[in-house]
Amino acid sequence: MPRVDVTLRNPRDHAIAAYADELAAEIAKTAAQHDAAGSFPHDHFDTLTQRGALRLTVPQAHGGEGYSLYETLIFQERLARGSGSTALALGWHLMVFGYLGHTLRWQPEALASLAADAVQRGQLINVLVTEREAGNLLRGARPGTVARRVEGGYVLSGRKAFCSSAPRLQKMIVYAWVEDEGRVAEFLVPRTEGVRVIENWNTLGMRSTGSHDIKFDQVQLAPEALLSYIELGQVGSFTVASRAYGLQLSAVYLGVARAARDFALGFADRYQPRVWANRCSKPPRCSSAWARSSCCWARARPCCMAWSSAGSATRTCKASLVTRWPSPRSPSAAMPCAWWSWPWRLWAGIRCRAICHWSATCATCSARSSTRRKRTPWWPRWPRRPSPTGMPTTPRLPNLLKRWFKRPQPP
Repeated sequence: MPRVDVTLRNPRDHAIAAYADELAAEIAKTAAQHDAAGSFPHDHFDTLTQRGALRLTVPQAHGGEGYSLYETLIFQERLARGSGSTALALGWHLMVFGYLGHTLRWQPEALASLAADAVQRGQLINVLVTEREAGNLLRGARPGTVARRVEGGYVLSGRKAFCSSAPRLQKMIVYAWVEDEGRVAEFLVPRTEGVRVIENWNTLGMRSTGSHDIKFDQVQLAPEALLSYIELGQVGSFTVASRAYGLQLSAVYLGVARAARDFALGFADRYQPRVWANRCSKPPRCSSAWARSSCCWARARPCCMAWSSAGSATRTCKASLVTRWPSPRSPSAAMPCAWWSWPWRLWAGIRCRAICHWSATCATCSARSSTRRKRTPWWPRWPRRPSPTGMPTTPRLPNLLKRWFKRPQPP
């Protein structure tokens, strides 16, 4: 029976998935070499530029493909199976145009020029908002990078950290403190002589993202390089609901997890210790581990996709984390509720309850916990059997388990 990917909704999604699979297979040939050496994969980005990957999230009005968030997640999750570092480095570029396509605080001409750099000239772009002392500037800290007004524009000085794709960046959106005005502003900084990459990225994972520090030493900027001001308490292009494009990071790591699972399973299916009668993948304990990992990945992937396509950010954890099995009494059920379905439903309900117990992010669960009488049963139900007396025959979990996963009641 062929496998069906339920996250692919239409022919366009299938085309995006096939496109990403082709790119992943091509960059996977040298991914291990770059990871071992910690070098930046320029050959990968040459391929991505030639195949048009830099314009995927650029609005169609500016010559791009206009990928939605959902389509971006499909692409990123499959590309990361070939090289997680390359997909992560490309993701920041894709996020820039995802942000700007959602909420634009710049002049339209500035976006048109930036889009032309990506579409026509294949330039890689990133937003530099992290500093060693201040951390992530999107949280409201004052930047240590300073822009001083001079005759003919501005002079930029400072240093940014964790600048992914630093060896290849041609345009950088930099958060800086405007010294004469006492305000934070966004500047578009091109790659010039005063921009220097400090190669200090040497980690155990994601070694080839090139997330080095970048130092700006008296960089001369034109007056139009100032894109917009960042006012305290007001939304900006990179601080509003468009930050949902950060879900592409989750898609990247889902792709890495799938590649790691496939690698481990392939090794276990080939390797046979001398003291064992079968290969490593044959013992029940190993088979159970593969099944658990596959179940976790298969549940996390639709969850990530569902959040990207949700019309509201108030999705509850029960609606997104627990697999909703169709009711056996529903005539429109896509899958019959067989006898073997209840162990999985039981485990899903217990896991969801444990997540709700340790997190305070689910508004619906908190409301139900605060009103004990109105709280609905959280455990899954077995298929009902016909009863001659009309009394319900659905079994319940033991009271011990119900007390174990009960959420503490507010005082």
